[in-house]
Amino acid sequence: MTTSVPRRSSVGFVVAIYALVVLAIDPANRTVVAQSVEGTEWSMSGEGPQKWEITYRFEPGGVLFCKYSGQEHRNGTWKQDGDELYFENNKGYRQCRAIIRGDRIDGESWNVKGLRWKTELTPATGGK
Repeated sequence: MTTSVPRRSSVGFVVAIYALVVLAIDPANRTVVAQSVEGTEWSMSGEGPQKWEITYRFEPGGVLFCKYSGQEHRNGTWKQDGDELYFENNKGYRQCRAIIRGDRIDGESWNVKGLRWKTELTPATGGK
């Protein structure tokens, strides 16, 4: 004797799975569960108005380390809320709001002079 699953419960199961998938995917291509950037290093070529090769390290306690043009600074801060990231250097002289998208961080940056630019960071070589 063959038993079959009633069609109504199969349809309900498919609808429930579809609803879970739809809820988990954000149309803005955001990550569902963002990993913490703490302890990681990210870099970019052509960053900012000076087009620097720059590396950022998001240190514990919200300390931002950056290295560019042969200089190293630990005078910035950062905050993460899910996949949203904010960081600043030099007491707010330069700021960035970004979205963490897996292996990249995409954001908008600006400085006190009113200049604005895109920031597109990728994991730095040798970073965590």
